Amino acid sequence: MVKLIAVTGGIGSGKTVVMGYLKECGYTVVSCDDINKELYNKFWVKRGLKKLFPAAAKGLINITIDKSVIANEVFSDREKLKKLNSFMHPKILKEASRRAHGLTFMEVPLLYECNLQKQFDGVIVIKRSVKDRIESVKNRSNLTEEQVIMRMRNQINYDTFDFGDAVIINNDGDEKELKGKLLVSVREMLNSRKIITDAE
Repeated sequence: MVKLIAVTGGIGSGKTVVMGYLKECGYTVVSCDDINKELYNKFWVKRGLKKLFPAAAKGLINITIDKSVIANEVFSDREKLKKLNSFMHPKILKEASRRAHGLTFMEVPLLYECNLQKQFDGVIVIKRSVKDRIESVKNRSNLTEEQVIMRMRNQINYDTFDFGDAVIINNDGDEKELKGKLLVSVREMLNSRKIITDAE
């Protein structure tokens, strides 16, 4: 039986480190971001994106999509962002579910923004200070501070949002400390909810 645990958090919160460590520990992990990148290379997806964002597409048969053009459009226009999410998210989740087996940890960046939390057996939220998140994204993605903040504005406020019974992990130390917190939290969550037993 498949049991799904969502891993989410704001941009730059440390989700990639968490997912990498879960994989090292032997768990099945699925990244919706990775699937999204893969889908952007599919002809039928590029054809759909061309209809939604004509300025980002070049070519008739060998269509190429400029992701930066789409990013500039959606992060300055919430309606366009909704259209992109409505087009991509069902495809991403369908493929992510296909790859899941047994106990699976799935990285879902916009879990709460798209109200997907009820589709999972548990949720882990990675929280980090806004300052550290901005610096992290600037360093890895070569974005300006203004560009990072613009992306953050399209996400929930992780400092004030009510996450219900989700497991919260504060990424306020180094990578080793984050991994230690993750290990403890995962064990407690799986044992308390008997997810391991049910998934086996």
